[in-house]
Amino acid sequence: MMAGVVCGGYVPPLPPRPPPPPPPPTDIFVPASYEFVYGVEDDPSANNFGHQETRDGDVTKGEYFVKLPDGRIQTVRYTADPVNGFQADISYDGEPLPHQHVPIPHHHVPPPHHGHLGHGHFPPPPPFAGHHRGHNVY
Repeated sequence: MMAGVVCGGYVPPLPPRPPPPPPPPTDIFVPASYEFVYGVEDDPSANNFGHQETRDGDVTKGEYFVKLPDGRIQTVRYTADPVNGFQADISYDGEPLPHQHVPIPHHHVPPPHHGHLGHGHFPPPPPFAGHHRGHNVY
């Protein structure tokens, strides 16, 4: 029996590795599907509004409402889809209240002072709180 030993330092190159597989697709299409509802009713501020909406694929349906300053409730019912686009139906509930004048208090504001500075000249700026005795304070 003979044992064979190869000498000489030659090592054959390894075959190239196959490329890694591509990453999984990140743009998988999933049709939109959601619904939400919210509402606010706050008597002290006279706020009263809300919104609800559902979506199933390309079709969106919903409505929102708001209490108007004249006391009526405005409601907008809508649908949106690729065939008909956005379609809205607007309605009003209640009778408008008569307009009531609410006086707004006026505060006396003195007229602006137009000194004799000449064209293109401006008064010096007020002193900066961070500037003290000629040194900047940071």
